[in-house]
Amino acid sequence: MNVISLDRPTKMRFTLEDVRRIWDAGGFPNYPSIELIDGEVFEMPADGWRTTNWNALVACWFYSNTDASIVIVPDKTLALGEDGLKPDFWLYPASVDPQTVTGKDCLLVIEISDPTLRWDIGARATR
Repeated sequence: MNVISLDRPTKMRFTLEDVRRIWDAGGFPNYPSIELIDGEVFEMPADGWRTTNWNALVACWFYSNTDASIVIVPDKTLALGEDGLKPDFWLYPASVDPQTVTGKDCLLVIEISDPTLRWDIGARATR
């Protein structure tokens, strides 16, 4: 049990389930894109034009070159333990129950970076 100290601020750590409940209750109305990394909630910036262009090209390639045995998930939360990241694409076998997919089930995870490149290969990658 966590004890909250009244004489100093306490950092609160969230689980993916906490964030999903807050999101569903409308708790992040001004934040269209968030990620949960190591218990902390981060607002993610809008995509730059290069990211948008590459996403479109990668999506066209995937949808033209994969069959029904692979599920392609664009820009949705991927559960990684207690964290929830939103990579640009993640692919997993269609034989896996979509409600139970986690990072260990993925065949491929892709993050396309332009405005957030330093963050993606630095602090985000090491968390």
